[in-house]
Amino acid sequence: MTPPVDEGNLPLWFVPSLLLSEAFYPWNERWEVVREACESILEGQFFSRIEWMAEELSSQQHRCMRELFEDSGCELYLWARPDIDSPGLSLSSLDESVRRAAVESMRRLIGDALACGASAVCVRSGPDVEPTRRPEAIRALETSLIALCAEAEQARRLDILLEPLDRNAHKCMLVGCSQDAVALARRVRAISPRFSLCWDSGHALLNGEKLLDSLELCWPVLSQLHISSPVLTRLHPWFGDTHMCVGEPGSVVGADELTAILKRVKKLKGTDSSPVSIAIEERNWPRAPGREFVRHAQSMLIAASARVMQEEWADAG
Repeated sequence: MTPPVDEGNLPLWFVPSLLLSEAFYPWNERWEVVREACESILEGQFFSRIEWMAEELSSQQHRCMRELFEDSGCELYLWARPDIDSPGLSLSSLDESVRRAAVESMRRLIGDALACGASAVCVRSGPDVEPTRRPEAIRALETSLIALCAEAEQARRLDILLEPLDRNAHKCMLVGCSQDAVALARRVRAISPRFSLCWDSGHALLNGEKLLDSLELCWPVLSQLHISSPVLTRLHPWFGDTHMCVGEPGSVVGADELTAILKRVKKLKGTDSSPVSIAIEERNWPRAPGREFVRHAQSMLIAASARVMQEEWADAG
């Protein structure tokens, strides 16, 4: 008989992370909402990392964020704002002046990260290009990432992460499929070991990849996972990376897929002590955003972890 799992004292083999910008969308641009949300999440003491798509903050607000996270046991990760694309900037641009301008924009984000006391800055590639020019664009992205890693290490030992997005479906970004992302990451990590990937289940599926195969391929160079559920039917009005509800009826990524991902992470991790974080990425949650979503994300991670433990005990006989 499989013993019961005490979910209140469940040992986790990953770092539970919360995507603040999704949980509190569309109010995540309001400073008071962000500050109060961070205070509440830190008081809960479950999530060990908060990911935030940084907005423009004053020096006083930077100081407030730094004081919130100091000695809290929780890390802050800053994601590049979408507005890097609004003026046509791209870290993988084939126009050298545009690429350099994008790097300068990300250097300012590194400055924000330092001021806020963040541990990492997370970016993405630029839009996809003609297939014949992809190798050239990937080399341009590599140059940009190496420059950002050097800047981060010189200022303070910040991590730099790249999230591969879908190439031919919705976001249509250069990077891209797991194979290209891993090859790029290996080259950058040869120069800066603090560089890594953020794997996203939704984008892997939109790239036509199998979830566990993609995860295993990316594993040696990733430090973070986003569990998201895309809409794969092209004629559906919500087609693409629309951050549907993980585990809701009809979702592509549900409780079974989440459990399988956590189980594979546990197997791949083995005795490795390197931290790997996992976050639920949803926006169109049917009940309520904010604190209710925070409880929902926490319960999903705990329940899936408990299922993994129960399956392991059952397999062991």
